[in-house]
Amino acid sequence: MAMLISGSVITYGSYRLLSMLRSRTDTIPYEQYMQQEDVEATLVTLNRFLQAKKNKSRNDPYKELRQQFNHVQQLYKELKELIQWRKEKVYRYLYWSGENKKFFNFKNEWAILMSRLRLIKALLYLDKNVL
Repeated sequence: MAMLISGSVITYGSYRLLSMLRSRTDTIPYEQYMQQEDVEATLVTLNRFLQAKKNKSRNDPYKELRQQFNHVQQLYKELKELIQWRKEKVYRYLYWSGENKKFFNFKNEWAILMSRLRLIKALLYLDKNVL
């Protein structure tokens, strides 16, 4: 019975290690992605815009954008804390911390936020120039 459990643990550990190594080769590093997308400056600018467009009424035209922004900002904060912890702690490399999954989730939510911004930009352009 002990042999079966230890064999299962070794197999699972090997699978996790290979999955982690494989996922690292086909994605760009966290720092490079954040720099290319200019995440921090975009979040600050979008926050200022949403603060300026505060709407106390029930018909807030930026409601969904605000919700997505808050979600992305929370994911960014968690990911930044995890990366900072990784840089400070040597023993972090001894076990998996889930940063690849958090980074993948952040990239997906970031893409949604950027597509919403492009849609709003297109709608404002249409409203101003076409309609």
